[in-house]
Amino acid sequence: MSAVPFSKISTPLNALFATIGLLVVATLTTQGLTGQERLVFELLLAAIWLAYVLQLSGTLLSRRHRLSGGMTALVIDLLAVLVPAAAFLFVGSPDRNLYCAIWLLKPLRDSTFFRLLAKVVAN
Repeated sequence: MSAVPFSKISTPLNALFATIGLLVVATLTTQGLTGQERLVFELLLAAIWLAYVLQLSGTLLSRRHRLSGGMTALVIDLLAVLVPAAAFLFVGSPDRNLYCAIWLLKPLRDSTFFRLLAKVVAN
């Protein structure tokens, strides 16, 4: 049995991670969370972000061997990793977790949506 790369098995997980991540972000914007609860939720966001870093590395490794094909998955993977990281580093407000909303693109990563959109715009 050969190992399946993370980028290949992650299509159904993208929707799950995005949903959990956005629910956690919504929870973090509520008032009355204790410091320990906030830490647990932020660690959960960090775990999802780390999974997306692994998916990005899998996408980059697979792109090295396969030069043909669309760049949509690579761009979405880059955005999913870089936007929350930049928000964490450069945005000082407690609502910086809202930048994880970019994860809404993750379930569309392997769909035909972006190819169809490109055709519509080109026509």
